[in-house]
Amino acid sequence: MPAAEPVAARAPIMLSAGEASGDLHGGVLCRALRALEPGVRLVGMGGAHMRAAGMDVVVDPTAHAAVGTSEAVGRIPALYRAYRALGARLSAERPRALVLLPPLFAGWANFHGGWIVGGGALLLWTAGLAFAPRPAWRRIAACAAAGAAALLATVINPHGIGLHQFLRATVGLGRADIVEWQ
Repeated sequence: MPAAEPVAARAPIMLSAGEASGDLHGGVLCRALRALEPGVRLVGMGGAHMRAAGMDVVVDPTAHAAVGTSEAVGRIPALYRAYRALGARLSAERPRALVLLPPLFAGWANFHGGWIVGGGALLLWTAGLAFAPRPAWRRIAACAAAGAAALLATVINPHGIGLHQFLRATVGLGRADIVEWQ
């Protein structure tokens, strides 16, 4: 039987939290992972809570939150740089695991509406992989399958598909009462 690989030599686990509440929950997850496997290397996108829990934060999206369309559009160059930094780190580190998206999205849909932003980020990530100079089609298919499973997992809530219908009705772009969206 081969000897176990030292924890420090193992590939890291990559995590991603795109806003402040995700960072808060991500910090809890980082501490739990460290309790299960002391010395585990954690890398990815997060804020102060995940950094304090021992994650190597490549990008901190919590430092530059945007409100409204004009602020969000102004953040596109920074988001693109963040995407490139995370992509480079993902390619260089070859993490052994990414946080399982379907269970994460099932919980996220039950506790916070930010899962929509996370789904959008996953969609953009997958699209970015498809438009890479040399697309890795297996990785793209895996991301697309994970995204589809994550979307399906969001109906595991007390309202079922009604949650999606509610969000379409209340968050749609056709709302005249939200001036920033006009």
